[in-house]
Amino acid sequence: MKERLIVQELVDFIDNKDSVCPVALISGIRRIGKTTVLKQLASKYNDAVYIDMLSSKDGFAELYDRFLNNPTSLLLIDEITYLNEYDDMLAQTLYEMAAGEKGWRFKCIITGSSPAHMMKLQRYRLGGGRSKLFRLLPITFIEYLHFTERISDYTKIGDVTANDFINYLKLEGLQPDLRIVFDREYFETYYNETLSSNENSRLNASQIDISPNELLALTDLLAYKLSEAIAYAKMLSPEVGKQELINVNQAGANLKWGRLDLSEALLSVSAAKQKSLSVETKIRIINFLLNSGLAVFETVNDGVDDPLDAHSLMRSLNHLGTHEDLASLFKNCSLHMVTPLFYSRLGEDIVNRMGIDLSYLYQGALLGKMLEVYVKGALSLYSPSLLLSSIKLSSSENGEVDVFLPYEMLMCEVTVGNKKFANINVNNYFRDKLVIRICSTKSVEDFINGMHRIPYAKLCALIDTKQVLNLEKTTVS
Repeated sequence: MKERLIVQELVDFIDNKDSVCPVALISGIRRIGKTTVLKQLASKYNDAVYIDMLSSKDGFAELYDRFLNNPTSLLLIDEITYLNEYDDMLAQTLYEMAAGEKGWRFKCIITGSSPAHMMKLQRYRLGGGRSKLFRLLPITFIEYLHFTERISDYTKIGDVTANDFINYLKLEGLQPDLRIVFDREYFETYYNETLSSNENSRLNASQIDISPNELLALTDLLAYKLSEAIAYAKMLSPEVGKQELINVNQAGANLKWGRLDLSEALLSVSAAKQKSLSVETKIRIINFLLNSGLAVFETVNDGVDDPLDAHSLMRSLNHLGTHEDLASLFKNCSLHMVTPLFYSRLGEDIVNRMGIDLSYLYQGALLGKMLEVYVKGALSLYSPSLLLSSIKLSSSENGEVDVFLPYEMLMCEVTVGNKKFANINVNNYFRDKLVIRICSTKSVEDFINGMHRIPYAKLCALIDTKQVLNLEKTTVS
């Protein structure tokens, strides 16, 4: 089987003899491919010891028999949260051993199917630089190209096309074991993973407070603007407007006014259902989404003032008591899922049942919002923070720029068309600072007036492989 992009990143981590960090944590939702990644790593190192805690009859005994009594250079532990007291006893013990106690030196790679618990493990027992967190998301665009043999390896991205990105959203031609359908059954089993991790955790700080219905309700919350009680269902980021409304008179569907709100269809919810969620429920869902790395927290900045950061948001959330408090907090910030596949996989199932042509999911303004979610989610992974966040620049004088990364000094304006040069805003901000200035296009590729215009499919591949950071930084004359 072809390797996910994360495999090479983990090989670099293992082979880095100068690193003082001995433990890597792989966070990823169930059925995402974590086990395959560990087994591919095991095949590269002759002395690697792989232990699956989900299938192990006695995890601690197997760990002692196969590794602790005679340590090798690499230990691979799959599904650690199925091991009783994994966070307090095993994680701390492994760190102390791997860091050189008794003269032992080895690297340890650990996975878990409850991303929120892995985040808490990294923050508490293995925080302070004692471990490094790797996030394994649903298959990325560059991985899709590789797995469907559109490219021979992750460096050859020169001939990718816009149609490739649309096929990616559909996961067209991808083998079944890499396709995840985010339906009710999936979220129910996802909750079971979280519950099991809670039961096996010894630390109160590691507990995840979420119920089955609340986990299912996360889609209800994401479908609507957090700062308003409105009847119109929002699909992606709260500032979209009504662009998701499309005319489907020719689609053969019997719908009022002949128009379909794809945001409501994608998530199969009503405005009334979302409004029924209590403030406490919304807060728990938001905490869960951010702690598990499933969602990106986005703030709006005018390019001058410091925006509210994700950690400040988390602290503020826990002191809110009314819907008005929540509306005030989210006046200039929002949440969206880290990958558009959460939307597109739900969307295909629902739109299929409505008898509507799937092509409506992947065109026009809706395609543009899918692309925007992808770019924001992929760039948020560059953040040094555990909580995924994104900054949007917006002012009446300078216009809007969809993503700004201050720690990399990178700005990106996202569009699926060939935007007129005069309407591009990336040169309006931080004119005297060296910044990577990018505007995505449908087909134009050039470097003009210190700005990179890049076809959006190629840009997504550059972001996935972090080659985008090699682009030239410029000031604005």
